Amino acid sequence: MHAELNLLNPYEIISEDPEKYWFITQCNIVYIAYFTNSTGYFNSHPEFNEHILSFTFEPAGEEREALYLGVSVSKVLAQSHDKRILDTIITILLHAFKENPRKSIIIICESADNLARCRNRLFNQWFEKANALNGQMVCKYDLTIMNEGFASLFVHRHNMFREKIRDAFLDIPNRVSENKPSN
Repeated sequence: MHAELNLLNPYEIISEDPEKYWFITQCNIVYIAYFTNSTGYFNSHPEFNEHILSFTFEPAGEEREALYLGVSVSKVLAQSHDKRILDTIITILLHAFKENPRKSIIIICESADNLARCRNRLFNQWFEKANALNGQMVCKYDLTIMNEGFASLFVHRHNMFREKIRDAFLDIPNRVSENKPSN
C-alpha cells in the first residue's frame, strides 16, 4: 500500500473472517463492519452477483439503544467526531480492495431514519480521502433510489467489467420502479 496509508490512525481491527470485522472506539463503543453478497441487487445481471459485495458498518448490539447502556451522552457526542472511526473504515475498505481487486463494493444509505442524505454526504467525504490514499484506483458511481435512499458503487479502475457493472448499478432505479405495484 502507499506510504500515505501510514497517515491513518485506525483502531485495532479484529477480523472474524474475511468478510467481518469489529473494533472498539475510545468511548468503548463496539462497531462491526461486514461485507455480504449482493445477490438481489443485480437480478438482471446474475453474472455479477459473486463479484459485488455490500458493505455495512454499525454499532454492535441487537438494538442501537442497547449500545448506549453504560455510555454517557457526552461520550456518544464525542464519538460523532471521532476521526479514528473514519480511519478504521477506510483501512477496512482499502484492505478489501487490495485482497479482492476484482470485487466491487456497494453501499446503501437507507432513508428509514431520515438520515440517508447525511450518511451519503459523509460516505462521499470518506471515499474522497480513501481514494486519494489509494492512488485514485477506485471509480465511484452514485444514484438515488426514490423513497429508498442513496447508493454508491465502488469499482476498481482496472476491473475489466467496470462499465458493465456501472451500467447494471445505474439501472437499479428502473428495476425498482418496475417491481413496484401500480396504484
